[in-house]
Amino acid sequence: MHNRKAAPGTSHSDEAWSAARRLARELDRVLDSSGPRRAAINRAAAELRLSTRQVYNLLARYRIDRTVTSLRPQLDGSRKKRLDQGIEAIIAKTLREQWLVLEAPPLAPVVAEIRARCEEAGLAAPSYLTVARRIPGLFSPEEVARKRSANPKHLHRLKPRPGYIHAARPLDVCQIDHTPTDINFVEVVEGGGTFVGERT
Repeated sequence: MHNRKAAPGTSHSDEAWSAARRLARELDRVLDSSGPRRAAINRAAAELRLSTRQVYNLLARYRIDRTVTSLRPQLDGSRKKRLDQGIEAIIAKTLREQWLVLEAPPLAPVVAEIRARCEEAGLAAPSYLTVARRIPGLFSPEEVARKRSANPKHLHRLKPRPGYIHAARPLDVCQIDHTPTDINFVEVVEGGGTFVGERT
């Protein structure tokens, strides 16, 4: 076995790649989870030692193509520039006015309006993906549900309902579920079936 001297920056690159793969595993668990999304994000935040807002931002980047590369920190020379504050303000204002409404519209027309407003203000028009990536950072799931639900009671579905049913002895607690159905009664006589009646 030959010892080869690592190229400058190799160790740092390997660490970044390992960290990105760990992030991807946790985000896959969130995206593939069949349970409440908020609970999965809280678990991922605890596992990764990040805030839930950071997990939401990572999800916004990762869910587009689900590649580990999208989670790697960018080198200083290739780091994307932040958007102008005026563009950010137009995105936030337009999304709140036209996307965060009771009847959820398609995002494309909202992006078109954002681009038109930016051009009118003499600012660079953001792309569709840029706008889409801003949504998780601007609005929490609870805020979206609160705005798009005509019945405030529906918000309870997003909140955990802790509790436990205690039963000291068998049959202390009984739960019964029933589903109405049509039942046909058939009497079997000498290998043949004779219809008797029905009941709902």
